[in-house]
Amino acid sequence: MDRKRIFNPRETFIRPAPNTAKDADMPRYYFDLRDDKGIALDEEGLELSSPRAVRAEAAKSIADMARDAVLSASPTGGRQQMAIDVRDANGPIMQVKFSFEIDSLTSRSHSRDH
Repeated sequence: MDRKRIFNPRETFIRPAPNTAKDADMPRYYFDLRDDKGIALDEEGLELSSPRAVRAEAAKSIADMARDAVLSASPTGGRQQMAIDVRDANGPIMQVKFSFEIDSLTSRSHSRDH
């Protein structure tokens, strides 16, 4: 086997074109995270193919935020609100909101904690 043929640093590598025109025009969406502490802007974004895919990503993001907020919340509770603001190159397109409140039920036995 000729090693020069396997790897030639002088060869120009060409990136293959997208499979379809639809792939080339896939819009980029940004998912900004908003909670009581402020907003974290998404500077990378995701290329998604449909409004359903955008909703699915927003739902996943808000579920992750909710899980983290509930786990880190004070046991005495307090209402917390959060949102995912979705935007594309033209501006805002959707907001998904979630709020929760933890009520500590002190009359229950602490031995039931999981």
